[in-house]
Amino acid sequence: MTQASYISFPASPQNGTVAPVRIKRDQDDNAARVPIYWPAGFHGDPYLMELVDTLVQRVSQFVETGTDSGSTVGYVARMYPHIACWSCEASKQVWEIASKNLECHPNVHLENLLSASLLGRIPYTEHALFWLDAHSHGWGGKLDEERALILDRWPGGYIFMDDFQVPGRPELGFDWYESDGPVNWDNMGKAVKSHPKLKALYYPKYPPPHGTRGFGLLVFGDASIEGLPEFLVEAK
Repeated sequence: MTQASYISFPASPQNGTVAPVRIKRDQDDNAARVPIYWPAGFHGDPYLMELVDTLVQRVSQFVETGTDSGSTVGYVARMYPHIACWSCEASKQVWEIASKNLECHPNVHLENLLSASLLGRIPYTEHALFWLDAHSHGWGGKLDEERALILDRWPGGYIFMDDFQVPGRPELGFDWYESDGPVNWDNMGKAVKSHPKLKALYYPKYPPPHGTRGFGLLVFGDASIEGLPEFLVEAK
């Protein structure tokens, strides 16, 4: 099986820099570990959870790529039981663990699939909130193709890109792929950058909790940009 190689840059608030950790992964690389289920999703970041609380009021679907233990989709399913939640995990063994963690949530649809296959199955007539955390080993292609597929199919919504490099914020962790470089806006393909549905890109500007990962937030289609928290800054 072809491996997807990338480097994860964990946050190091002590010195304001990040230290690279090289990781080689494929769809079955999680077989030897047991993912930990946490009651709070979104890295336990209180600012991020506040932002999710604002946005989830505007959608009827939550879509996650890269379930892992199920902490994030489980948090959304518990806090917002009226929302239809979709998630996928490429590793069979991790998917089985997540399935047990999430079996108490009837509004969760959990699939053992690459995210390309999941996105092709979800009804796309509703507005959705996306949490993209599958990385290349869980997508099956380049990550900008994942974003472009969402922009093409859904009428509007919000796309969180996890482990994303935030300009001028070296204390926020991000991923770096050997083949494509850092996961950031500069390396995003034209299919996303020039998409007619793309409205805005936002980054966090709040002081990060310890170990916080960076993210980017895309607003697209007819989704509203009104009333977003002041701890976001729009990219120019």
